[in-house]
Amino acid sequence: MMTSESLAPTARQIFRVVCNARALFSPKPSFSVCSACRRTFATTTLLHAGHNKWSKTKHIKKATDAKKTANRTGAAKSIALFSKLYGTNLTYNPKLATAVAEAKKAGVPKANIEQAIARGQGRSSSGDKLEPVTVEAMMPGGIAVMIDLETGSRAKIKGDFLNPLRKNGGSMSSCVYFFDRTGRAVFAAKEGVDADVALEPAIDCGAEDVNVDEEGIITVWCPPTNLSKVTSGMVDALGLNVLDSIIMWNPKEDLQVKLDSTEDAKKIASFLSLITSDIPDLQGIYTNAIQGSISDAEWEAIEEHLD
Repeated sequence: MMTSESLAPTARQIFRVVCNARALFSPKPSFSVCSACRRTFATTTLLHAGHNKWSKTKHIKKATDAKKTANRTGAAKSIALFSKLYGTNLTYNPKLATAVAEAKKAGVPKANIEQAIARGQGRSSSGDKLEPVTVEAMMPGGIAVMIDLETGSRAKIKGDFLNPLRKNGGSMSSCVYFFDRTGRAVFAAKEGVDADVALEPAIDCGAEDVNVDEEGIITVWCPPTNLSKVTSGMVDALGLNVLDSIIMWNPKEDLQVKLDSTEDAKKIASFLSLITSDIPDLQGIYTNAIQGSISDAEWEAIEEHLD
């Protein structure tokens, strides 16, 4: 009698045959592409047709984007992540030890480092339990924004957001129905690890989609309940370095809104800039907006704040 486990390799083989057949019989382009241009194309491996979350969320900037890292997260986010994944003991957590050392070199105060380590364990530096909170906001143009944060004072959240919202024509309003909850783990490029290599361990860990971009950055999408397993499993299987591991709000494709108004774009960018600079507890910002007829510069002023 054959078990489901004995069939697993066959399933993977069938999946690969289907992918190869699709590539073989796909129409060939009628024009040539130079090698320099070809290198800019991203390659994506899909585990389930119709669920390519990378293509649905093109506004998401890669986790290695230096500008976002400098503006929003930096060393503190890395420290919190490695504290959460591998514990607080620097002796047994070399990734955390490295992150702490780099933070010190960058001039991050000791108190901030301790706060980030504690945050990774779900507590403030004083030991109080941090509570995850999601703020839902509607902005001009019918744009929905979801903001995740962790705080020890739920009572002050409303005050933190009301003024920036009012200044920019927004309001607190339920918009969760525009989004799905999704796990996303991002890993640094590693020589010899492409989409084919990453595919099998991702499947074993319960992933839904895998993307490897032109720079080799590996992004794995999964149900929220599988995120921890996927993150640690990919590290163990392939020796990858984690850049990010979060449960995010992924906008539903059929409910995304094109942003065409320059005035609306400026208000949204202003709101995002205000909260990212004034509210230290932010964990992630997501929107159902996609670039319409506004300029690239106007869109980038919004995109730089998004996760």
